[in-house]
Amino acid sequence: MNVRTIPTMQSVADAAGVAVSTVSRVLNGGSASARARQKVEEAIARLGYAPSATARNLKLGRSGIIGMAGASSTAPWFTALLGGMERVLSRHGASLAIASLVREDEYDSSAVQAWIQARRVDALALVRPGKRERPLVNAARRAALPVAFVVPDLEVDWGLVVKANNLQGGRLAAEHLLDLGHREIAFFGGPADSVDTRERLAGLRAGLRAAGVRLPDSRVRFGRDYATEQGAEAAKLWASRPALRRATAVVLGNDAMALGFLREVRSQGLSVPEDVSVVGFDGIVEGALSVPSLTTVAQPIPTMGADVATFLLDGSLQISAPAVHREYDLELLCRESTQPPRTRP
Repeated sequence: MNVRTIPTMQSVADAAGVAVSTVSRVLNGGSASARARQKVEEAIARLGYAPSATARNLKLGRSGIIGMAGASSTAPWFTALLGGMERVLSRHGASLAIASLVREDEYDSSAVQAWIQARRVDALALVRPGKRERPLVNAARRAALPVAFVVPDLEVDWGLVVKANNLQGGRLAAEHLLDLGHREIAFFGGPADSVDTRERLAGLRAGLRAAGVRLPDSRVRFGRDYATEQGAEAAKLWASRPALRRATAVVLGNDAMALGFLREVRSQGLSVPEDVSVVGFDGIVEGALSVPSLTTVAQPIPTMGADVATFLLDGSLQISAPAVHREYDLELLCRESTQPPRTRP
């Protein structure tokens, strides 16, 4: 059996007929004659040499690891974001470390605190950080650690701030339901103090108001979080409260809640969209696979993840500089969970 020897910098130097120092300068963008550079590049291509990411990171004083932390590392939205980040990081020889800030229903930020204090990661992505993450944010800033804040629920004036254009998304949901003929609409959001919930509700109301339709407070409810169980609770409320039951369409704070709403409506012997139309937010894969498939206002989540990874790898972030904001437009995906109301108001 033939055993292929892994090429080294020395073997590249031997093949090119140059010194190892010349190979190093070519690899690191240093000065070298055009002829020497050509010889080294040809030898690299012929031998299939790939510089060691570990060695390069050690030389530069880096770990080669990007940290990612959020309240739930298993939520569909989180995993879609993660996939976008991983695709970019793998192309650059970097790794991703993941930490959940909630373990067995208890908040625990110790792992992320250790990352920051021991500089175990080169940069950090905080997913949906809120007030309780403020100590992490402050610690990262003191450590001059680059941070991307993904859909934050707290004010930050540094790092990368990534969010969706929720006002636009709310208007898209309103326009879709109005086009179908709905005039009685309810909204079940996440926490009342969540930026996403506030902006999505504001956009929904603005879109309805433009058509002369009101969304009264009596048809607005908020959940403890964005979990599927909150959507199920919303369905129970909708079915049992006359003021809510008059709604022929319901907009949920996110897709996970919407899927919980669908499940609970079915368990009560009712049907979507025949008895009520349902719209979610996010565009997670599970929504396309549900029965009925979920109409949703989709975020470009993988693209957002890829952009976060690219920014954190760039290394140009200055902690003292103002925050860099990236806002992403949304898209309505019309599926089976919405249709015209049975009886138009």
